[in-house]
Parts: sequence; C-alpha cells; structure tokens
Amino acid sequence: MKEILVDIETYSEVDIRKCGLYRYAMDPSFEILLIAWSTDTGAGFGEAQCADLASGDPFPEELLEAFQSGRVRLIAHNASFERVCFSIHLQKNWLGQYLAPGEFLSPDSWICMMVMAGSLALPLALEDVGVVLKTAQRKDKEGERLIKLFSMPCKPTKSNGMRTRNLPEHYPEEWAKF
Repeated sequence: MKEILVDIETYSEVDIRKCGLYRYAMDPSFEILLIAWSTDTGAGFGEAQCADLASGDPFPEELLEAFQSGRVRLIAHNASFERVCFSIHLQKNWLGQYLAPGEFLSPDSWICMMVMAGSLALPLALEDVGVVLKTAQRKDKEGERLIKLFSMPCKPTKSNGMRTRNLPEHYPEEWAKF
C-alpha cells in the first residue's frame, strides 16, 4: 500500500486551544496555508514537496487522488488535525466533488504518529519524541515563532498598518522559512 507523509500549516482567527479542532477548522477564516508531503517510493520516502496555497499554488492532485482512492495510507503527527482540516478544506472548495456537506475523510486511511508514540510510552509532542529518540533531525524550534506569525491573528498596530493578519508578502523571508 502506498504511503504519504503529510504536514500542513493553517490559519484561523479561532484559538484552537480554547475552542477545539472542529470549531477552529469550521470558522469562516480557516484556511490551509501550506501542505508538505513526501511519498513512499518503495525505497523510502522521496524528497518533500510543498504546495503554498496561500500564495496561489493549486491543491496537490496526488493528495486529492489519495483521499479518493482509499488505497493510500496517510501519515501525520496528530493525524486528526490534518484529516479534519483537509475535510473542511474539501467541503469549502469542492463541495460535493470529494465530500458531501458535513462528511469527513475516513480515519481508516490515516496513521497517527502521535498515537504511535504514545503507544510506545514516548512523549506525545513531536519535539520531545526527537529528544528521547536522539534523532539527528529535530522539530525546527523557529517553527513555533513562524506559526505565531502566520497562523494566528496579530494585534493591529501603527507599525503594521493596523492589520490583524500577517500574510506572506508582509514577511517574505520568514514565509520562505515557514
């Protein structure tokens, strides 16, 4: 069975920690900003690809096909986040073509690395898993700052032109890192 590792970055005016995943993703302000994925080539996972939806990239056909086929295993850390966010995105943008209103992608096609870590008595946070396993590649510490910069509303100030959201064009160098 084909496998795809997937990670997304999103934006919503709703604080997910206060309101939960479904309220976060169902808010009208919700959008998927970036999608990173890597496909199992049979000899390991290939080079990561990135779709910058916030800057106009199209949604990856490979993922749309994977969602429909039921023969692809989708792997993510906290897979319920990706699954629900993709479901809401599909409902908003392709209503009826991929999912009926109120329908969600089946969890049967998803593997959650966070659940797997917990089942092995490892920490649930991705960063902590890397520390415990002493992996060479760790979660990027700058990622948290970039999430706050692009994935959450910002306070309107005179210096930022009273905007309530940071977009790629406001911080192009940071966006490239994100």
